[in-house]
Amino acid sequence: MPALIVITRPGASGLQLERSLAIDGLTGLHLPGIALSAVNPPVTAADTVAQADWWIFTSPAAIQYALRWFHSFGLTPQHYPDIAVLSEKSAQRLYATTEQQPLRIIWPGTGHRSEDLLIHPRLQSVSGRQIVIFNAPEGRRLLTDSLRQQGATVQEVNIYRRVPAELDNQRLQRLSEWQDSIMTLWTSNTAIEHLHSQLPQPLWQKLMQGDQLLLSERQKSALKSQCTGNMYLADAPDNASLRKQIIGLYV
Repeated sequence: MPALIVITRPGASGLQLERSLAIDGLTGLHLPGIALSAVNPPVTAADTVAQADWWIFTSPAAIQYALRWFHSFGLTPQHYPDIAVLSEKSAQRLYATTEQQPLRIIWPGTGHRSEDLLIHPRLQSVSGRQIVIFNAPEGRRLLTDSLRQQGATVQEVNIYRRVPAELDNQRLQRLSEWQDSIMTLWTSNTAIEHLHSQLPQPLWQKLMQGDQLLLSERQKSALKSQCTGNMYLADAPDNASLRKQIIGLYV
């Protein structure tokens, strides 16, 4: 039985996943739960960032917007401190932008969530260290709270924001008319909240009756009281890994 793969990842990355699934004979529907836009941190944040012992990037979007901001005030790779990211793919993205300057980057040995990063050996002795976390408002509170409990001085720098995406009526119509099974890929709790509030109730219920592919236990907790289909945790958050997992489930 064919399945409709509803992709809530925002922007070009979500559209790319939709197109790549089509190559494998799967029908994707890009229905982003959020849109992203840059945030200009206060001028005083530049000094905090430049003096930090560690930077933590919580997502590829955080890397994208932070690098653009660094350029605006002349922060170059030779000034970068130790860096932590949540996946090897994010590390590769940073390496690719600074080929002439070696970077010191860590990421989880297994997994791709905040919990996985926090057990990295390099983050077990951070007392007295200055750490900057690049994120969106209300993002990755577990990282901030846990590192502060270990004695680190942690400053969050909101470098981008997540807002409700404008929903495309033609895509909503396709979802309404789909008669076979559905699986929804959720990439953030914020996407869950926004689509829950934006979608007509019959369409939201249609998603909840299908399967769910989730990036974290927090998303699973947010949906478990509503979902009647199967719930799967993603092996990794990048498009290539998600594509491979979806193919394994539906091809």
